[in-house]
Amino acid sequence: MKRELFALEKAAFKENDKEIIRGLTMHLYEKDIYGIICDSIDERDMLLYFFKGRCELSRGQIRLRHNPVKNGNVPQTLSREFAVIEKKSKLLTSLSVMENICIFADRSYIVRKRKYYDMTKRYLEYFDVGVAPDKPVQSLSVKERVAVELVKAYVEHKSVIVLADLSGFIQENELMQIYRLLLKLKQKGQSFILMEAFDDIVFSWTNQLLIIKNGKDLGCFEPAFVDRQTLYAFLSGRQNGTERPMERRRGMEEAADADDTVLRMEKVCTPGLRNLSFAVGRGEMVKVFFANERNVEDFREIFMDGNRITSGEVFVGERPVRCRNIREWRRRGLCYSAEMSYKSMLIRDMTVVDNFMLELSEKVRFLWLLPKYKRSVHQYIDRTLGEGMANRKLRNLPPDILQKIELGKYYLAMPKVLICENPFREVDLHIREVTLEMFAKLQERGIAIIVLITNLSDMNLMEGSNIYVRNGEPVDEKEIYRLLYKD
Repeated sequence: MKRELFALEKAAFKENDKEIIRGLTMHLYEKDIYGIICDSIDERDMLLYFFKGRCELSRGQIRLRHNPVKNGNVPQTLSREFAVIEKKSKLLTSLSVMENICIFADRSYIVRKRKYYDMTKRYLEYFDVGVAPDKPVQSLSVKERVAVELVKAYVEHKSVIVLADLSGFIQENELMQIYRLLLKLKQKGQSFILMEAFDDIVFSWTNQLLIIKNGKDLGCFEPAFVDRQTLYAFLSGRQNGTERPMERRRGMEEAADADDTVLRMEKVCTPGLRNLSFAVGRGEMVKVFFANERNVEDFREIFMDGNRITSGEVFVGERPVRCRNIREWRRRGLCYSAEMSYKSMLIRDMTVVDNFMLELSEKVRFLWLLPKYKRSVHQYIDRTLGEGMANRKLRNLPPDILQKIELGKYYLAMPKVLICENPFREVDLHIREVTLEMFAKLQERGIAIIVLITNLSDMNLMEGSNIYVRNGEPVDEKEIYRLLYKD
């Protein structure tokens, strides 16, 4: 018979007086792998804050091993009982693996490295984690770091381990190794909560699947009986069977005309990149997959610091161009949208219309003194976001609307090329749908898009040319898959 470990009854959570989750009921049992899918990044972040012990319930009840937890004790209780593993490491890089695993589990005030070595070695061997106990944490791979954090949570007697967006930063060939470790920990009595946007592992790994939409739970289901495509269409707001409007995307054969080429790189080399060559035409999309995330920064530096180019040429149209910074590139018709740009590239204390006007002011001199431009911006906002949205401050708008505003700026500004860095990094279905919708509109308008990607599965979300970069050098697609999926 299953024993209840943790439960929430009609729980609600607030952030800045705004109720993010309005009614959540969940029952986690011992040795369970419990899946949660949220349709909003705000809901997901709110739950993670709660599991980390950083917020209280605004209403509702919480139980741990059948015992009610008073609201004032929630942060302390969850910090003690829960461990959250996500993209950002919780390990101390100045310490070794054995010190990270043992130092907080050891109740003694004396650090005994010899004792830690033997103890850690036994745990690592038992759970089949191929890492040396004295290995420095800063030299661990992402998969090794996650495995060490899992063992650390077990040694510290955490009751529940929360894994957030695991498929977003672990390669697919490594996921099964993590799953085998989860099963071994499960045999030892460990319980898990798996929070994913929409990935196969949330269906194949879990015993129960909780669906949250519009701040309320829709119920807990057995994953085997959930139709994934129907669920995805429902959460993203599309009708069953309705495909994305593919006809709005510009076909490759139409965009590949040499006369339409707006940006071309020829054997560009920087300290981190070698012989990078590709061309993007008007209204075309080029997707660049980087097997090593640091190479995204190397690519970004081409446009932030033109002096990083050691050889090769960048052409805008048919003219070779060497710009010193992103401001000069913008004058040439190139814009760069950073990762999670709706958070970093909008001014939340300004209104919607002022954010649009600020972007356009770099293109049109004295824009604020020209009423006809402001009327045009108001008309665009009314048409795409709804009437009454133009004068609203951004701080209270949901993430998917902010994403539509962020990409809408470029729709009006009409750069020749838009470079987007990891546009699908956020695990939010609405943001994903809005991004795909806006990309199609930007391409319709003739704007070329270069998408920089570090998660291989994101390459399949859009049509366009594919380029693969490993260790700073372009490689064949077969080599990428051979490296990622080798045993």
